[in-house]
Parts: sequence; C-alpha cells; structure tokens
Amino acid sequence: MKHVFWAHSHITFLLIEKIIDYLKLDKNDIIVILYRNYKLPRKSFSSEVYDFTNFQANKIKDRKELSAFIKQKLNFDFELYVPQSRAKIIDYLINYPLCKSYNYIEEGALVYNYKDKWSTLFFLKLRRYFGVNRRMLMLDYTHKKFKLAYGVTEKAFGEIDKKVILPFTTIKNKNQLPKELIEPCSIIVFDAHVYHGMLSLEDSLRCLRLMIDHLKKRKVAKAYFKLHPEHNRLENIKERDSINSIFNSCKGIEFIELEESFILEELLFINKNVTIYNFISSVGIYANLLGSKVVSVSNRINVGLNTKIIKDWEQI
Repeated sequence: MKHVFWAHSHITFLLIEKIIDYLKLDKNDIIVILYRNYKLPRKSFSSEVYDFTNFQANKIKDRKELSAFIKQKLNFDFELYVPQSRAKIIDYLINYPLCKSYNYIEEGALVYNYKDKWSTLFFLKLRRYFGVNRRMLMLDYTHKKFKLAYGVTEKAFGEIDKKVILPFTTIKNKNQLPKELIEPCSIIVFDAHVYHGMLSLEDSLRCLRLMIDHLKKRKVAKAYFKLHPEHNRLENIKERDSINSIFNSCKGIEFIELEESFILEELLFINKNVTIYNFISSVGIYANLLGSKVVSVSNRINVGLNTKIIKDWEQI
C-alpha cells in the first residue's frame, strides 16, 4: 500500500515526518503532494513529489487535467493523509476509487476551532444513507473511508476517539538555528488573510504599523518577519512590496526576513523567549502551547476564532 501525504505548510511537513517514523513506512511507499506554493524545507525522507499548486478544481479545464494527472500518477491503492477534506481537490482524492482510506494531519487553528452542529451531522448521515451525494465537511469523521487523525497535542481534534498524538519532543536541526534566534527575539508572522479576502490590503498594513509601534514601545532594535508562501505568487507581489516598503522606511528597528524554509514551530520548541506578532496565523496557537508570548491583531479581523484559542494573546 502506498501512502500519499498532502503538504502545504511547515506544520503539515513536521507531522508527515513524525507519521513516517511512527508507522515505520518504507521510503518507496511515500508520495507527497505539494500545494499553495509550498516547498519542502529539507529532505528528511525520500519520496515522489507532485506539485498541485496550479490545479484549480473549480475550473472545468483544470478538473479534467487533474483527473488525468491523478489517474496517471496514482494508479495504485493508497492511503491518504490530509489537513482537511472540504477543498475540492482533496475531496476528489478521498473519493477516488483507489484511495482506500484517509487520515487527518493537524494543521493550525482548524483542529482546535472546528465543531459541526448536530443538525449538520444528522442530515449528512441521512443523505449518505440514501446515497445522495454531498460535498465533504472540513473534518469529516463519519465518512466510511476515515481512519485516524494525527495531532501534536491532546487538544487537537476535540474528543474523537480515533486519533494519535505525536508531540514534538525533539527537533532535527537544532544546531542549524542562528544564535540570535536562540536568545529573546520578536518575530512578525504573516498569513494569507489579504489573499483570502479576510482583510483589505490597507487594513492589513494598518495592523502592521500597530505591531511596529508596539515593538518601538518595547524598545526592540531588531525584529524578524516571516512571509506566507502566498506572498511568493505573482498576484500577491503588491502586498509583498508594500510590506517591504514599510519595513525599509522604519527608523530605529532593523527588520530581517526569515527564509521560507525556516520552521518557526521548531524554534518555539527550544526557545521560550520568543514574542510572536500575529495576525491569525496558526503559529500563534503553537507559540501559546509551547510557552511563548503572542501579540496579535486578530480581534480586528472577522474570522470568528474560538476565544479559548486566543484568550492568552495580547491584543493591540
């Protein structure tokens, strides 16, 4: 049986590493699907890698190309590992005949913030019982192909029984971390809130200036920032240029960009003196769970985050 993993963020990559070790999978049985312009930060396992970033499942032409590509590349029985099941491409993969089962892998706020209404679950089961097709839920535990959920903490995936917890107890590149990041430091973490229409570019930049003002009040002379993979896409270059323009014009603080391959979650595991400046990125969740401070503008973004998740975040 082949094992097909979906990776579009560092946290999904870290879980993939852990699952491969936990299940003692043969390297020849591992296939990784990349999405959202994600690049694997290191070669910790051998595998076939396919990039699905350019497939848009809502376009008929892309659906046909996607179907042909999957039939060509995934022409064998496989088990699937995905962060959610609502995306059309993932829905397609789950319901593909050669997919024998699927598992969830933890990816940020969703696994701590998601809960369906009992009525939604009731009617979903009813429709499936009568064979009426319906698009899958974000986390669909009632589907006949669902097998397990893999998380980092006990709080992940709520109270479901079918889950395996694989906590971060070691990291693989501790000696490669810059000395400056092992000391107390501040990091601004961007996400794709503008790209997904949660916040206008103007409001996002206004929030960024609030973060910079907060850094100045703390008398921070050097700060780091981490862009989102979406910022590397051509259609988002205006936002990226605007961010860099603000940093370059700021006096009194040196801003240093962290490489795309840098895994913040691993830094948070060994350095408890990091202050994360956060919009709505899941890094804020892991910073809290691992003992670091979070300063956020999430209250200014209409996303409905669970108050239990953000209760320890300092809002500005």
